[in-house]
Amino acid sequence: MQRIKQLEIIPSVRPEVTLVNKVFIADLINPENGKKSGFVERIVEAKRHYNIRNRFPISFNKSSHSMYFLSTGLPLDTAASKTINNTAQKLTVLDALKSFTVWSAYACFDEENKGTIEPGKLADMVVLSEDIITADPKALLTARILKTIVRGEIVFENKSPAAYIR
Repeated sequence: MQRIKQLEIIPSVRPEVTLVNKVFIADLINPENGKKSGFVERIVEAKRHYNIRNRFPISFNKSSHSMYFLSTGLPLDTAASKTINNTAQKLTVLDALKSFTVWSAYACFDEENKGTIEPGKLADMVVLSEDIITADPKALLTARILKTIVRGEIVFENKSPAAYIR
């Protein structure tokens, strides 16, 4: 972590790769080292920015699934969570959200235009059916997109009444 800080490196993390690697690290190398993989919590503790890379639809997960893994340390498969988890390295939902927004904009040298919602910025965002910051992280798996706003314009609106019912 010291070397990352010294060189001012901005790590780019793919949570789904971390999850898969945990299996191999524990089986092939050393079970104790498996507990240290997926070091995003240590990056946050070191006050370093990082960004999350998501290859959806190429990879198996959506951003909300990555945020669930980052904030719980658990995969979506409950059977697998007994053997493959990263609970020692979990983040808050807010830090997981920042990894997709504020810190990713910073990593792209575009924090003047993106990453936060404030006057003069692009205002790209989604409105969700749940308050994912205060709810249980499981809300990340069930929250529905109610609106998508790009550059301040509504480009999608879920008009189904069922979308607004919990």
